[in-house]
This record gives sequence, C-alpha cells and structure tokens, in this order.
Amino acid sequence: MLLHRLCFTLVVSVNVLAQLVDPWNDVKTLLNEPQFNVDYFASDNKMLDSKRLQLSDAYSPEQQLKEYDEFWNEQNSTNSLQLKLYNDLQISAEKFNNAEALYKLANINLLGSYGLPQNKTLAVEYLMRFNEVTNYTNSTGLFEMAVIYSTGLLGTIPIDTPKSLVYYEKSALLGDIRAKQALAYRYLAGLNVPRDCDKALLLYREVADYIKNTYTPEEWNIFFPPLETYNIRVSDFEDGLIGSGLNTISASLTRTPSQKPDLSSIFYTQMNEGRIVLSFTSENMFADDDDQMIDELVDIYYTALDMYKGTYNKRRDPERARIALENVYMEYDDTTVLMENIQLYFYSKCIDLLGHLYLTGEGVPTADVATAEFYLKRSVEVLKPLTYIRSGAYRDLGLISQYAYNNITKAAQYYKYMTGMNDEDGNDFFQLSKISIAHPEMKLGDPFVLMQQAYSRGHVPSIYEFAKMLEDGFNNQHSCDDTAFLYKHFIEKNDHISAPQLKEAYVNLLLGKTEAAIWGYLQAGEQGWEPALVSTAYLLYRMSPLLDDEYVTSEERKQLSISYYSRAFNLHNTDAGVIAGNLYYNMGDYPRAITMYQSASLRYSSSALWNLGYMYEYGLGVEKDYYLAKRFYDEALEYDKNILLGVKLSLLKLQLKAWWSRINGYNTSSDDKNIDLFNSIPWYMQIITIFKNIINDNSRHSRTGSNADFHFGTYITTITEILGLTTEDLYGVAIVGLIFLFYILVRAIARRQGVQIRVNDQRLV
Repeated sequence: MLLHRLCFTLVVSVNVLAQLVDPWNDVKTLLNEPQFNVDYFASDNKMLDSKRLQLSDAYSPEQQLKEYDEFWNEQNSTNSLQLKLYNDLQISAEKFNNAEALYKLANINLLGSYGLPQNKTLAVEYLMRFNEVTNYTNSTGLFEMAVIYSTGLLGTIPIDTPKSLVYYEKSALLGDIRAKQALAYRYLAGLNVPRDCDKALLLYREVADYIKNTYTPEEWNIFFPPLETYNIRVSDFEDGLIGSGLNTISASLTRTPSQKPDLSSIFYTQMNEGRIVLSFTSENMFADDDDQMIDELVDIYYTALDMYKGTYNKRRDPERARIALENVYMEYDDTTVLMENIQLYFYSKCIDLLGHLYLTGEGVPTADVATAEFYLKRSVEVLKPLTYIRSGAYRDLGLISQYAYNNITKAAQYYKYMTGMNDEDGNDFFQLSKISIAHPEMKLGDPFVLMQQAYSRGHVPSIYEFAKMLEDGFNNQHSCDDTAFLYKHFIEKNDHISAPQLKEAYVNLLLGKTEAAIWGYLQAGEQGWEPALVSTAYLLYRMSPLLDDEYVTSEERKQLSISYYSRAFNLHNTDAGVIAGNLYYNMGDYPRAITMYQSASLRYSSSALWNLGYMYEYGLGVEKDYYLAKRFYDEALEYDKNILLGVKLSLLKLQLKAWWSRINGYNTSSDDKNIDLFNSIPWYMQIITIFKNIINDNSRHSRTGSNADFHFGTYITTITEILGLTTEDLYGVAIVGLIFLFYILVRAIARRQGVQIRVNDQRLV
C-alpha cells in the first residue's frame, strides 16, 4: 500500500503541473466505457446463465491486503484504463475535494468495482471525508457510515454503537428509508435502545406509505406487477441452513427457473383419463405426436412464464413472452378439438397468460381490453371439457367486468368463483374486500377477513391494506406489534425500493466477489431483514462439512455471525437458532450452545432436540444424564419422522452405553467418580468386576421367579427396550433380512443357470 501511495504522489505531481482542471468529467467519460458499464441482466448477456454461487473458502485481512498491493504493483500505467480511472478519481478527490469522487472511491474500495481491488480501511477514510465535505447532509453516506460503526466493518474499525445510532438518526431525518428501517427495527426489538413499538410503527408506516406512492393507481388497485425480488437467504441455494429435509423454515427462493412438472404424476394422469404421459425430448424417435405436443406446450408455457416473471439471473421480458404465446395460439388453436385433456390444460394456460399481457399492457404497445377479453374467454372455453378445473382467466375477466364495464355484480361472481382455487395470487379476495366495503348490501363477506385471506396468499397491496385496517381498529382489531410487523413485511416485499443493494449483492456472489456481496447483505441485515441477517451470517462463518478443514476467518467475523444468527432467530427463523448453537458448540462455549438449543426446541425444532440429547448424553455444558438424553431423542423423532434412522441409531448407542454402565455398577446418570475409579484399576480387575456385576444381576433375576418362559419373555422385552426397538422394528428387520437372503439366493441360481443380470448396462452376475 505504501508503494502505491508513493506512486500516486508522483503521478499527482506530474498531473498537477500539466493541468489545473478537475478531471471529474474525464472520469464520467471513462465510466461509459463498455468494460465499466456491463448490464448483466440484459437479454443478450449470457454471462450469468451458467453461473453458480461462488463462496470463498476462507477470509484473511492479511491476504486481502497482499492481493491489494500485488494488484497495484502489476499495473501497466501506459495502457490501463483502470489505473487512469483510479488516478483521476484520486486527483479529483485530493486536489479538488470533489464529493462525488470521494464517494466513488469509497464504493470502489468497499465493493471492488470496475475490477479494482478492495481496501476496507481506505473505504472508511474516503467515506468519512465524503461526509465531512458534504457537511453531513447526504443521507446515503450517513446511513453507510452508521452501518460501518454498528458492525465495525467486520473488524476494520472498533464497533461504536452510540455513534451508529446518531448516524442512523441523522440519515433518517434526511429521508433515507433504509435508515428509518434500521431505527424501526431497533425500536421494535429493543436492540441497543429501549423498546418502543409506537416509534417503530411510525417509522415503518412512513416507509410503507412512501413505497405505496411509487405505484400508479392502476397497478395498486387492479393488477399489481410481478416484483423482481432478491430478498433471499444465500443458504437456500445450498439446501438451507441445516440440510435438505431438516429445515423448519421454508426456502426463500421464489424466482428460480420454472421446473417442468412430472406429467406422469397422479394429478396429470387422472386429468388425462388414466393414460400415463411419458416425457420425451423433441428428438426422440419413439415419442408419438400427442406426447410431443404436450412436451412442446409445457416447455413453451414455462419458458414464457419465466420471461414474464423474470428469474434471479434474467430480468423480466414480457414482450418475448407475448410473442412466444401468440405463436402457440396460431399453431395450435385450430387443433383443440383433437387435443387430449392434458394438452387442453396447458394450451389454456398459455392463452390465459397471453390475455393477461394484453390486459396489463405489458409486452404490447398499449393495453387492449378487447383483445385481452377474447383470449381470456378462449382460455375458459378450451377448459370446458375439464369441469373439475377452473381457469385462472376468471380473475382477469372479473377485473374487466369491474373496471372496464362497471358491472360489479358480474365481477363479484367471477371473483367468488376464483376463491375456491388454492392459488397464490389473492387478488380475487382483495377485490372482494374492497367491493364489500363499498357495497355492504351485496353481503360478500367480512371485508376484514377477505383482506386477511388476500394477505395470507401473498398479494402485496393486501399486506399494506390489512395493516391499515388493523391500525385503524377495523372490527375492533388493533395490535401495535402486529401492525408494525405487517408494514415491515410489506416493505420487505418491495426490496427493489427499500433495499436495492440486494440485487447487486446477488450479482457479486455469482461473480465470486464474496466480500462485496457481504457489504450488500450487511446493510439489509442492519435494516432488520431476516433473510439478509442469515445471508450475512452464513457468508461470514460457515460450518465446515464433515472431514473438511475448518473455515478460516477472524474472531470478529465469528462473533458477528453468531450475533446475526441470534437476531434472525428472534425474527422467527428457528433454524438460525440451531446454527447459532452449533457455532457456540464449535467454539467450546457449551452453556450458550445449550441455551440456543433449548430456545429452538421450544419452537419444535427436531434438530435442536437432537442436539440437546447429544449434549446430555456426553455431559457437555450440563450434567450427563442418559434419561434426559433419551427423552430429547424421542421428542426429536416425534416432531420429524424423517429422522427415524438417525434417532434409532442414537438411541441404540445410548441404550448400549446405559447397559454398559449398569453392568459395571454405574448409574445411568453422570457418575464421573465411579467411571474414573473403574478406569484407574488394572485391566484384569476391570474384567473381574464386569463378571461380578453380571453374576449379581443374574442372581437378582433368578430370585424373581422360576418360570422359564416368563424369564425368556422378560429377557426379550429387556433387549428390545435396551435397543430402543418396537415390535414393528423387529418385523421390519426380519423382512429386510428375508429380502436380502432372497436376493442372494436369486444371484446364486442365476450364476448356476448362466443368466446375466444387468442394471443400467452394468453386469451384476
């Protein structure tokens, strides 16, 4: 770094002699160069298509500083646009006190933008100077400085909580909605400030009102647009925090590319009147025309749906979706009388989506109600043979009746017809609630309940409207905490407005820039967003897989990771509490690990209960107690039947240990003195002691009765209890054993008869 500063001083001296003009205009010209202005989400940019998350294996501040120095030592000053850009920025900042240049330098060193290296220490210096030059009137700079003081920028500077609160307050007063969220979260949770729900509610409402006003009345009241959200947990791309099938929290991923459904499932087989549909590629010579048509319709529909909604790696493209769907209509509409049920189903969905595009005006020059109505009614007509399936087109037909023709009665009929569908739209309930308020004589239902139904189905405007109902005491319902939570939930649904840095953080992850991604998630975590808290914690310190080397990171990062997991747990992410306990366990802090496991177990986490069983089994942070260990193992199985095998093996091990303790005359609870005494005597005395205990145990049993059958039954019962097995378990073991013996017998017969058994072109015998 010292060498770089000396080089910069020489460059500055030469440039100052050559020019006395601020080079900021040159910087703006450079930033328009293609290499500095890449649109990763453009339809013709394929860079992200094959990208997968690239997470760093370790973090070392020394290594980062070394990479920074190596980068500048290797630069060729005669042809490097990067070097010119950085030097011009430094001249503009140092010699002309240009605030924009200072902020750009801070961001470059925070994010490693434009292919330049990161340097967090320099980033903090530049951001401090930026706030000084702007006289502490820039809300964005103040918010980012507040985040740095709150987190210490992961060990770059000491954490200063009082300063962070001051900066959050200043930024919020200047209107920064992220700072308002950070303060609201702290007041709601009582984090570093006295808990004050009323203040939290006031701040959350201000942000929610601001977001609501960004939408047009048509978008808000009629058809709310799909949102390109990046509010995700990074861990969900890797089977969640605990593992596939073990997480208690549903995944946050909602915009991954659509998966083609299993057409051979019961649902589609019944729809197709019992004929099983086999999926083939278009090149497969064995596919008949019907199956090929089904494959084509399914592929086109889900491709168009992804274009309409957008995915994490591609922005929305309604125009391409509309063109693809119009081609479907022109190619297949004349053949609907020959289609089977499953073909009609997917063709109807294609035409339904096409009608929706014409209604909203997306992908077309202007909205066209007449054309939309034509396609929507055609979608309904096509599905008439399938009387048990309702077309989603009824919802849009209701909107046309209500807002184009002012036929409220007809619209309500369409909406009521749609409420029987188990979908995730909720707009039908939203419209019914508003009609019910305006026309109570229609007796459509309680508007409060209808709005609640819309909110529970994820309809975004309904979240805000339901919060307003609660706040206004609608139906005598009022709760400060519930209302604040609803406004918070609404805000987080609109992350493109309330946390735009999340999109950039995701791109940085795909590009392998983990440190830059952490900065984005760190900010949203400070705003109180549970997914961002988990993502930050996950990126800061990850649990290493079995047999892998331990993840190397700094102590500050470990502590912040645990803190963020704990905050996420307080925001109802049970799995985060389990992981916080695991991190404490890895650090040898067993009492805190026990506390986290106990808290998570109260939320019915099978993983937490299993971990508690393990802690009691080995006496880690608590007194060893086999009885309590067994109880926790049993409870874990009660809450999650998928861990049957693991629990049974744990119980088997536990019961064998308990049996061994009884044989040696120990209690099943902790008796460390007896164990130490036993281990201290010679090995031959240990064997004699064991046999003495066995003889004494048998003598006690022989005095209880003389009926041999009774003793045998008691013995069998004791064995099954020791092994933690039920009668059904024994039957299962016997059946598996018989199947195994039958398999061996078949192999032996096949060998004698000269038969070759093949599976997947591999000869078995």
